[in-house]
Amino acid sequence: MKFFNISSFVIFLFLSTLSGASFAATKCFKVIFVTVCIPTKTVPTKVYATGYDEDDIDLPAGSSWQKYAKVWIDGNPTSLTDGTYQASGNSIFVDNSNRVYVAGYAQGGSPITNSIAKLWTDGVELNLTDGSQSAVANSVYSDGVHSYVAGYEMNGSTPEGKVWIDGTAVYSEPNTWLYGVFVVGPDVYYVGTTKPSPASDYQGRIWKNGIPLPDGLQPSNSGYSRTTASSLYVQVTHGVPTIYIAGSTTQSSSVTQATVWRNGVAIYLTPVSKQPNGTIHSEASSIFVKNQDMYVAGYFYENYVQRAKLWKNGVASTLSAGENDAYATSVFVDSQSNVYVSGVEENVNYANMPNTGMIWKNGAVHFSSLPYYRHSISSVFVK
Repeated sequence: MKFFNISSFVIFLFLSTLSGASFAATKCFKVIFVTVCIPTKTVPTKVYATGYDEDDIDLPAGSSWQKYAKVWIDGNPTSLTDGTYQASGNSIFVDNSNRVYVAGYAQGGSPITNSIAKLWTDGVELNLTDGSQSAVANSVYSDGVHSYVAGYEMNGSTPEGKVWIDGTAVYSEPNTWLYGVFVVGPDVYYVGTTKPSPASDYQGRIWKNGIPLPDGLQPSNSGYSRTTASSLYVQVTHGVPTIYIAGSTTQSSSVTQATVWRNGVAIYLTPVSKQPNGTIHSEASSIFVKNQDMYVAGYFYENYVQRAKLWKNGVASTLSAGENDAYATSVFVDSQSNVYVSGVEENVNYANMPNTGMIWKNGAVHFSSLPYYRHSISSVFVK
């Protein structure tokens, strides 16, 4: 009697699927008493970024520079606007269907001179405001079904924070600039900086579904006079959310300190130290959390120069070099734990060194926009 060898049969099936494929890694399975290792395909990633560029090509002498909202995909630029009016992309997000969302703004033009908050989906523009008041969209998130945008619209001289869901304003916060939005299941978290009254100081705040979180989860000021909230990340472990907020605290009118709050508890990323010329110090602009590791992008003044910085679990590394000021605007960690940071290197003398949009990967320059015109990269996303 012959016995059917299932292990050999399974190995044959595995191997018969491999012809003609290209692989770069292996995955192993144990079948009965045999361990079978098969190559696995590597999924290519794309690096998406948004911001703006400016130029004065073909314009009369003395004309204002044209400012285009831009998307870069693996370094290849596409304009979201035609340069007729000033515009910028401030935040980028790519969903699981590879739809590319960009939040930003563009000025309306005659007779509308105010900036209009915008959402572009695969390049298709949606006005979030009507231009009757100046407005800006600062952050975008998608769960694959709905789009969520955080920003603000001016009400006279007073800002009103807004969260738009699929283009409709759903949440509104008076006296507030909103800068970040994050969605977990049915819950919409958003952060910003509020000034409740003319006599009060600025305070970073967080809301969930239109309701402020309890005081214990709000960014604590720990005796400082001012806090700001620029970005947030919500990590859920066993159904329990941990809320991270990046921003700054201020001891006086000229001393700021890059800060992260973890469930309301402050983590200071830099010491409070005034530079010899009395200038400001540091700020955290973006946060990303992966596998319990906390990545923060921002800047820190060192020896009269503003340096673009990345902090991993509170340990700083410097991204920029030389004598040009620089700052980091956004951080993203991909599935292979590669760390991407967007930002800008600049010089106050544009004739010598215009703004250059930057993306650093694992601490080294990954992409630099053309140096001939003024550029800024405000957000990076990898998928």
